[in-house]
Amino acid sequence: MATFLGFILWILLMVFILGVVAALTLFSKVRNIINQVKEQAGFKTHTSSQDNYQNQEGVFDTRSSEEANKKIFAHDEGEYVEFTEEG
Repeated sequence: MATFLGFILWILLMVFILGVVAALTLFSKVRNIINQVKEQAGFKTHTSSQDNYQNQEGVFDTRSSEEANKKIFAHDEGEYVEFTEEG
């Protein structure tokens, strides 16, 4: 009787392992398909430290994304202009 239960547990364990492997394989394939569709649509699928950005005129920006998004104002300068209404 104990041998039969051990055999059933081994079968259940193998089915579980095969299910996990099949799910991971399916997930990987779906993820690859999504990345291919994004690349064809022009979306960026990964980031690197040396990205090249190009605008409509063909000017390349080789700064990192962090540096490109950095504020251009000095610490002692304000971002806003004082507004006075004339009229």
